[in-house]
Amino acid sequence: MKNVLFIITLSLLFVAGCVTAGKNFDSHVIKKIKNNVTMKSEIQQWLGYPYMTGVDNGSESWNYHFTKAGAGDTLSKDLYIVFTDEGVVKSHTFSTSFPDEMSLPK
Repeated sequence: MKNVLFIITLSLLFVAGCVTAGKNFDSHVIKKIKNNVTMKSEIQQWLGYPYMTGVDNGSESWNYHFTKAGAGDTLSKDLYIVFTDEGVVKSHTFSTSFPDEMSLPK
């Protein structure tokens, strides 16, 4: 019985050690985003509401962010999008430290 209790306690500590920030998003959508073509409404349909919004040199910007930390390893990914006044993607950048997403278009 003590062994079972020890294993349960250890498992709970391990699970509690995993922390996330932001909302995970489908990174494979990035290849669909085209500067001067893709609309803000399409981005919202594909990814939902952004983690943060702001203004970049007078243009609206959206940031999608996700971080996962645990077991001594921290992984994160960011998608930063700037829109024209008409709601068209002006520019976008994607960065990630998730190994399975490293080969995605940036």
